[in-house]
Amino acid sequence: MTYLEFKDGTSHKFWQIELEGASFTVTYGRIGTAGQAKTTTCDSPEKATKEHDKLVGEKTRKGYVAVAQASEKKTSRRLAVSYDEGEEGKTLLAKMEAFLDSDAAATTDSLVLASWEEPHENSPQAALDVLCEKAARAPKLTDLVVGAMDSEECEISWIIQADFTRVFTAFPALESLRIQGSSNLVLSTTPISHASLRTLVIRCGGMPKEVLACVAQAKLPKLEHMELYLGMEDYGFDGSIEDVRPFFAKGCSRR
Repeated sequence: MTYLEFKDGTSHKFWQIELEGASFTVTYGRIGTAGQAKTTTCDSPEKATKEHDKLVGEKTRKGYVAVAQASEKKTSRRLAVSYDEGEEGKTLLAKMEAFLDSDAAATTDSLVLASWEEPHENSPQAALDVLCEKAARAPKLTDLVVGAMDSEECEISWIIQADFTRVFTAFPALESLRIQGSSNLVLSTTPISHASLRTLVIRCGGMPKEVLACVAQAKLPKLEHMELYLGMEDYGFDGSIEDVRPFFAKGCSRR
């Protein structure tokens, strides 16, 4: 993996590329965030390596430099199962297990679970459960994104989500949780009390009122940024103004 940063005035960006066989994943964005990720598959490992080297060269010529001290990095990992991989029988669970068994898990700050096999029919629950069970193998994890896929992979209103109850206890240092999709979403089956969470984002076609109630009752003393997409009744929103009123009372802005 190659990790580079660019700092110039108010611009503080990172760029990361990870080569795996005939494909590579580029992750980029503002330092301190998970950024955006894109995976490219080439015809052969040799072509992937050649393209990898070309992209690294382009970035270094633009002024991006390797970070000398690990403390300055925010290392992001992206796990995804493409349509073709799903057809071949590959699963997000298997990729999660491989990740947690690798040395990379110990240095990862941000983990993005992008697409998984048939996300309109299947949940990422098994992979999420393994992540929580083996949380000690990812001690630096502070940023978790689940469901980061575009409309070509799955429409947001079709994404089947999971039960996140164990995430809040397994990762007490978690600072950011971003979820896309709300079908079958359970934020927590017990009252949430988390001392570190600063960012909570749930983007969906329709927000279940049970999730709204869970967030409204949560104790999140360090929360700085929250986005809750209410959506439409046709896509799962089953609440009313009364379910939203607690957020107004707390001074939250509507979105």
